[in-house]
Amino acid sequence: MNNNSKKRHIAFLLGAGFSMPVGMPTANVLNSIITSEIYNNIRLSFQDGEGNLMKSFILEKVLLESDLCGSFNYEQFFDLLTKEKESQLDEEKLLSFIERGLYGYLWKCSRGGGEEDIMKTNTIRTMYNELLKDSSNYSDYVQNVIQWYQDTIAKNLLVNTNNGKLVQQHPCYTGFINIVDYLVQQGYIIDIHTLNHDLILESLLSHTALKDKVCNGFGEEKKELFGRKYTCFDISNYNKAIRIYKLHGSIDMHELSSLGGNSTRQYIQVVDGYSDGNAFMMNNQLSASILPLFLTGKISKEKDYSKEPFQTLLSEFGKNISIAEKLIMVGYSGGDKGINAILDNNYKNWSQTYVISPNAQKHCLVQNKGAKAISKGIEELTTSDLESL
Repeated sequence: MNNNSKKRHIAFLLGAGFSMPVGMPTANVLNSIITSEIYNNIRLSFQDGEGNLMKSFILEKVLLESDLCGSFNYEQFFDLLTKEKESQLDEEKLLSFIERGLYGYLWKCSRGGGEEDIMKTNTIRTMYNELLKDSSNYSDYVQNVIQWYQDTIAKNLLVNTNNGKLVQQHPCYTGFINIVDYLVQQGYIIDIHTLNHDLILESLLSHTALKDKVCNGFGEEKKELFGRKYTCFDISNYNKAIRIYKLHGSIDMHELSSLGGNSTRQYIQVVDGYSDGNAFMMNNQLSASILPLFLTGKISKEKDYSKEPFQTLLSEFGKNISIAEKLIMVGYSGGDKGINAILDNNYKNWSQTYVISPNAQKHCLVQNKGAKAISKGIEELTTSDLESL
């Protein structure tokens, strides 16, 4: 990274729109999927006695005490769960919540109450009376729900990215690949910053002729812990022509901590891709986070910008755009306050900024900053668009 300023740079910023052509859910679709998961957990626990009663109770409690019942937003709900973890149990309020039969309410509304419902409500009351004896456990219960929720999001960001045929199966990316290839041939360093947690970009580039020119901050040396191979993050690993910065983390990233008095942390990439809680790695020296390391929520996300590894990645984003000859945005809505603040503080070359989107003319950065609009979807890009750049 020492000679970065001496090289010519082109910066990309990718948002959710980049991944949609291969089936990644939009925010609205993800809202619907997560809502169904929540309701299903409540139904199973209350109606069938399956699942985790405590998890279902917390999910419904947070949902009913929010304003999201009619307009669910999965990121706002994550913020509310995080806030719930910090709350103290109020015995009077909590028991009133149960007495009014609100637990299972969403399921009962569609079915109607009955003697069986009353019995199950009594069972829940007994369970919560036991919890109230030791209210310090409540934050742990909520943390378990947060882990389940984050894992549910991650699983819905998976597509079949390991078949090596993304370019062939989805020719919509051909124009993008050709543009990147052309810029590399012109001697540019390509800094690709993505806000997406999925593995679409990596899989796409790894199965093209550009694969040996790509790096993502993780080293090439593979280590192993309990049968899982991983590589370690270090900023010095950004040393090739095409550099991927996952500013919000990734579903294949984890935190690795050393145990004992001299605790240190590393950030690792699981080589074989996404891994859920079953991939928890631990021995007497090292422990890896159970869940993938990525940001979600609106308020929570911006708070975590000051934590590692995100602070380092976002700092690199600022440095890269400050020296970039051009900034090309694909699928970025312009709605991330933290990202926009970094743009405002580090980037001035708006006349050489290009927004690629079907509705680019209406984009906030086109209207407010003077960025140039390329009103196309990513599937419409061709090498002739280089003339616009």
